[in-house]
Amino acid sequence: MYTSYSNLKERERFGYDYRIRKTGGKSAITVMALHGGRIEPGTSEIAESIAGTEYCFYAFEGLKKSGNGALHITSTSFDEPLALGMAGNSDTVLTIHGYREKSETVLVGGLFEMLRENIRDRLTGSGFQTGEIRQYRGTSPLNLCNRCRSRGVQLELARGLRDAMFHDSNTSQNDLFRIFVESIRGALSEYSRSLT
Repeated sequence: MYTSYSNLKERERFGYDYRIRKTGGKSAITVMALHGGRIEPGTSEIAESIAGTEYCFYAFEGLKKSGNGALHITSTSFDEPLALGMAGNSDTVLTIHGYREKSETVLVGGLFEMLRENIRDRLTGSGFQTGEIRQYRGTSPLNLCNRCRSRGVQLELARGLRDAMFHDSNTSQNDLFRIFVESIRGALSEYSRSLT
């Protein structure tokens, strides 16, 4: 596991071992998957669908045939320049992560309490199980989700939930995926309207 992007960049091949994808949006909200591709499977697809065309999107994705866990840079140490720039130019950042539990729980964290609680309420209302674990609270000011103009939200999706969202190999989303995405987009839309 690397402690910085510069450290990773010295040893891994861009475009072969990993890649970075981004799109712009009309809003000053950015949705990110810092451990996308084969690092935390499903997180890129979820983040990209939440972003849609309205919000900015960023994904750092592992491409290796195996050993993608080595590409994991923690959220408090994630210093890839494009990601830092996008976060710094955003009013708020939502990061999508995965953790290994076989449950179907979403851990909701980050320093943006209002948006965090709105997301939690919408997910619970849509039938998702939410929770909080100290190590995944995302409350450090150094966490990339909080390195924006305001504060951000971090969502950690258990492996069981991510597996349940796809028909096969993270390529074909199902109704659970769509309900999850629409729940989050609803909360972001409500927040976005408050900015105007």
